[in-house]
Amino acid sequence: SATRGGSITVFHAGSLTAAFDDLKAGFTQSYNASVAMQSGGSVASTKKITQPPHKSADVLAVADFRLLRDDILPKYGNWYAIFATNAMTLAYTKNSKYADKFTTGNWWNVLKQSGVAVGHSDPAVDPNGYRALMSMDLGAIPFQGKTLYDKSTAKAMKQNAHIPASNEVNLLSQVQSGKLDYAWEYKSTAATHDVETIDLQPAVSLSKAASEYADHYAKASVNAGGTTYTGAPIAYGATVPNTANHPEWGAKWIAYMLGEGARMVTKDG
Repeated sequence: SATRGGSITVFHAGSLTAAFDDLKAGFTQSYNASVAMQSGGSVASTKKITQPPHKSADVLAVADFRLLRDDILPKYGNWYAIFATNAMTLAYTKNSKYADKFTTGNWWNVLKQSGVAVGHSDPAVDPNGYRALMSMDLGAIPFQGKTLYDKSTAKAMKQNAHIPASNEVNLLSQVQSGKLDYAWEYKSTAATHDVETIDLQPAVSLSKAASEYADHYAKASVNAGGTTYTGAPIAYGATVPNTANHPEWGAKWIAYMLGEGARMVTKDG
């Protein structure tokens, strides 16, 4: 039964690592269960289930709930829960080039400098990657009649950015070591890692669920790995895939995450 010893396999987005480590500690204290976690880019994690050999996971938690809606349902699961939001940001340290001049009012001018090392994750495997590209595009698309910068600035930023890691967790260590000056990240990383971040304008941060922002975000799209992703407010989703070996334990994990464990997810940004 789900009150005695159980085992759970959890596939989760890299940006959920800190929160899910805390959830695991709380969950295993409350329940006699062992939890095995696999972190990765959400696109890649979803494909582990939908593509042969159809790996087994009792929980799949992704940084873009639309991966569950579009790829898991109806064949590999029949429901999902949306459980968290986030915002795009840029992570850096005091040693990053132009760190003293890097502000909400001019970040785009710093990111387009050829001597500045900027990274984002791989858009074909990780939502953070396609969201980074969307954010850069959105600043050049009018919102309420204004743009932050012109299209040539957006293009220069995208050309200057590269993909040194498949997911955003691996980018952080490169910022901390000085290999990267700036990395596109989620705001939650500032709560759990020793990096500086700035607040991006809501028109580019993908953080606002209001319809006028959602309509604006949808004007940016990115083609990666044969799929077109359209801009939308950031929303995380979780499900128990039907490849689960222990679906009742997967459901217990999600119930804990949405209930008693929700404060840990909030504390971790």
